[in-house]
Amino acid sequence: MSVPGLITLATDLVSATMKPLLHSLAAVAFAGASEEIIRQFAALDRSTAWNLVEKIEFEGPTWEPEGIVRLGADRYFVSAGECLHLQGGDLEYHNGGLDYDGTYLWATLSEYRPNSTATLVRLRPSTLEPEPILRVRDHQGGIVHDLSTGELTTLNWGSRRASQWSLRYPVEPVPDFTTPLATTRNPSGWIDYQDCKFLGRSKALDSRAVMACGGIADIGGGDGQQAKVTIGGIALVDVLTMTPLIQVPIPMVTEQGAHMAKNPFDLALVDGKLRLYFLPDEEHSTLYVYEAR
Repeated sequence: MSVPGLITLATDLVSATMKPLLHSLAAVAFAGASEEIIRQFAALDRSTAWNLVEKIEFEGPTWEPEGIVRLGADRYFVSAGECLHLQGGDLEYHNGGLDYDGTYLWATLSEYRPNSTATLVRLRPSTLEPEPILRVRDHQGGIVHDLSTGELTTLNWGSRRASQWSLRYPVEPVPDFTTPLATTRNPSGWIDYQDCKFLGRSKALDSRAVMACGGIADIGGGDGQQAKVTIGGIALVDVLTMTPLIQVPIPMVTEQGAHMAKNPFDLALVDGKLRLYFLPDEEHSTLYVYEAR
């Protein structure tokens, strides 16, 4: 799906049959269920035992999944990168994480390298026509939208820095670049956030805007260092300061050996219990659904 002369968006809708009734996070986050998600998230720690409640094989090639949004019991939107060798093409083609605000899917398209450029786009699920919003002088991955303020927060390569943008202020017309309202250094040296979901403003956390993020990091492997170790996890993060409020290791791996938190991540309440959704494997992916025991 293309915007002429600008970007190519590789977004794939994948359907699967699921027996439990899932409540879309986007639909419930602003109706109070996010408080329960946050409460249960805060009870997780490194000793949490996880129960695999469902595995759903997605049909067709999924390439390299980057972000996932669940819109119902049998509808998932997945942003993914497919590598094709072409003579020429758009520079900004690498998808990042996805967020859904009840109306729009929010996504990023970037050059596949740090310190490059990106375009923030939004799409209606009914049409999947990308609408460019603004252009950035850096690679951007994860993205979340705060409906109450109209602010967007995006994360650069490795999520080492967050940028804030406002839909209530004028932006430069694409393809010109817009300067962020503010940038914030990520104070955590733990995982690189791959996919984030906005959870609203929590009363339990003094009305701070919070997001849930998942990802991995490679540690060591250099000269004089320990052998490379890959760690994965999820975190509850203060959107404004990027301070991690809760950090939880995710030690599980897939049948193909991929770390569970490697690629897209989502979460929801199902029958009053917090569920986590991971889509780690590339090319042919299985959705892994977990609950804390």
